Amino acid sequence: MIPTDLTEPEQLLWKAFSGGEWVDLGSGAAGPPVIRAEVITVLLLGAAEAEPGGTAGIRLRGAAVKGRMDLTGGSVAWPLVCDACQFDTEIRFWTARCGRSAS
Repeated sequence: MIPTDLTEPEQLLWKAFSGGEWVDLGSGAAGPPVIRAEVITVLLLGAAEAEPGGTAGIRLRGAAVKGRMDLTGGSVAWPLVCDACQFDTEIRFWTARCGRSAS
């Protein structure tokens, strides 16, 4: 996935990820803005780095998440916090490793 292929809400999420900032998309009259599940998946699996000295992560409010979020077998080091979001399918974590290991 190339960041230039992202919709405006997805670009906001991509930019906020490195600093772990909240992205509050609210809910418009036409419904909540759409974020593709694959965007969240690639971020959680390492497509972008944390800011030096910071904690990256997905902190998302008021979005419709579309598509399959499949983290099966992956290593997820960053938090996924979704508030008032709608998912059209379940999130798959089968055999995923979540959390950072102590070094």
